[in-house]
Amino acid sequence: MTDANSSDERPASLPVPDPATAIDLAPAPPAAKRRPPVAIIMLAAALAVVVGVLVWIILELRSALDLIDEQSDQISDLNEMIDTRQEFGAAMDGLMATAAQLDGAPMAELVPFDDYQIAADAAWLHRRSPSAVSDYVEIVSAYQASLEVSLAHADAQRADNATGTRSERIVDELGGGFATVSYDNADKLCETDVIGCVTGDDPYVIHLDRNDLSHPAVDAWAERLVTLHEFAHVLQFTNPEATDAAADSFSGDWEYMADCYALNEMNEWTLDHRVWVSASQYWDTSYGYGKVCGQSQRDVIDSWLSELGVHYRGISQATT
Repeated sequence: MTDANSSDERPASLPVPDPATAIDLAPAPPAAKRRPPVAIIMLAAALAVVVGVLVWIILELRSALDLIDEQSDQISDLNEMIDTRQEFGAAMDGLMATAAQLDGAPMAELVPFDDYQIAADAAWLHRRSPSAVSDYVEIVSAYQASLEVSLAHADAQRADNATGTRSERIVDELGGGFATVSYDNADKLCETDVIGCVTGDDPYVIHLDRNDLSHPAVDAWAERLVTLHEFAHVLQFTNPEATDAAADSFSGDWEYMADCYALNEMNEWTLDHRVWVSASQYWDTSYGYGKVCGQSQRDVIDSWLSELGVHYRGISQATT
C-alpha cells in the first residue's frame, strides 16, 4: 500500500499538446474589408453627373458665343445702317443748303424739289438696307453737283457779256445768268423762218438768227421785242405749272402769251413798227403773231410772273 504523502507519488501534470492539434491562441489579423458595390455605382453616377454638367456648360458656352457673334453681327449691321443714314442726312443737308442759294431764280425747274422729296421718301423706305441708302446718297450728291454747276455757270454768265450785245444784256438781267443767248441759224434749228426760237430740249438757250438780226429794219426796239418774246418762252418751259394756268387766258397759245409778255415789259400796245433809214425812207415792220393783249391779260402776265421761279421749301422725311 502506498502512502498518499509519499514523495514518490508525482502530482498529475498537464498533458503536452500535440503540435498537429495545437490551437493558436494569438489574435488573428483582421480580414481585408471589401468596398461595397454601392460605393462604386455612386462614384460612377457622380462622374456621369460631372461629365453631364461639363457638357452642358460647354454647350451653353458655345450657344452664348454663337449669340455673341450674332449680336456682334447685328451691332455691326446696325452701326453700318446708322452710318449710311447719317451719310444720307449729311448729303441731303448739303443739297438743301445749295438749293437755298437758288431761291428766287426765275426758272422753277432749276431746283426740282419734288424729286428731292421722292429721294428722301425712298431712302427712308429702304432705311434698313445700307446698300440701298448708299445708292440714294449718290443720287442726292448728284443733285447737288448739278445745282453747283448751274450756279457756277450763272455766275460766269452774269460776269461777262461774251457777245457784247443788247440781247445778251437783257437776258442776263432778267434770267440771273441762268439763260443764255446763242447767235446761230435759228431758221434751221426751228425748221421755220424765225428771228429767234427756244426749244424744249434746251429751254435755257435763246437762239437768235444772226442773218435776220443784221437786216436794216431790225433796230433796238425790234431787237428788244424779239429778245423779250423768246425769254418768255424760257419762262414758259421752265415754269410749267404756273404757265399752264396762265395760258388759259390766251386760249393756250404760248406765242400770243409771249407777245403779251414782251409788250407788257416794254409798255407798248402795238406789234407794228416803223424804222426810218433816211429822212425819206423807212421800213414798216410787224412782229409777233398779230394779237395785242388787253389790260386784263397783262394783269394775268403780272400775276404769272409773281408765281414763277424757285420758291425754297424744306424736304421732310418720315420718322416712323
